[in-house]
Amino acid sequence: MNLFTREDDRIDKVRLIDYLRNGDSKGAIAYKNEEIPRSLYKYYLLFDSRFVHFEEENQKRLRLLESGEFWLSSYFNLNGPYELKALMYDESQLAPAGTDLQRLHSLVEEQQSRYGIGSFSTNFSRNMPMWAHYANNHNGYCIEYEVTDPRYVFKVLYEKSRHQTKQLPRDVFEEVKIAMRDGKRPSARTESILLLLFLSNFVKHDVWSYEDEYRILYNFRKRIGIGRSITAPKLGIQPKRIYLGLAISEQHRTELLAIGRTIDCEVWQMVFDDSNAQFELKADRLL
Repeated sequence: MNLFTREDDRIDKVRLIDYLRNGDSKGAIAYKNEEIPRSLYKYYLLFDSRFVHFEEENQKRLRLLESGEFWLSSYFNLNGPYELKALMYDESQLAPAGTDLQRLHSLVEEQQSRYGIGSFSTNFSRNMPMWAHYANNHNGYCIEYEVTDPRYVFKVLYEKSRHQTKQLPRDVFEEVKIAMRDGKRPSARTESILLLLFLSNFVKHDVWSYEDEYRILYNFRKRIGIGRSITAPKLGIQPKRIYLGLAISEQHRTELLAIGRTIDCEVWQMVFDDSNAQFELKADRLL
């Protein structure tokens, strides 16, 4: 299955494809882990009086940070209609093989409902769209997380179109059923295919490429509704620095400084730099 095209010639994508084509799922994961940055950035908005229960919602975010918790959203609660839908199943090919299509879709949805998703970027000082869209026009804040364990972190890959699969799911399902019945491990080929299918959860349309997104996908093994919190260390991340938005309110500035002291985390203030020719903000350390 040609899930990832070679059009943009990104070395990480090409090498990942080659590992999987060779049936080396362990090599693919090892390579993926090597390529995860040591620091990732998460943008947070802070509501104002235009929103109902705005301060209650703000306090939920701040208390999670203070308690060392991290919120993971269900994919149902994300802002893209094609989240976790990079693959298209050719139902005309699956149906004659006796595949129960409704059951297939139900099984996929059931599995997806158990996953929590966290999104990060790799840039904070020059990424004006992220500050605007995800930190409510610089009124929010950004957390720099140190990645202490990359196993749950994956790079989002950007494509121009979705990909259709025909025979592949049927072959995989048959082999997995046999492996479960006989108590054997699936073949290296099937393990690589299953990993490829899993990695389709990290494919988005290239209109989103400005985000340079990395994504955590964590299996809670039960439905999580709109989302669920979990301690940051369990996800292999640790808050390292708090960056306050250029337009953050004095109240939230004071609160985040207090949280920084409580969790022993640096606090920096984003400021406009009139001498910078690269449309880049400057960060001044406060704590």
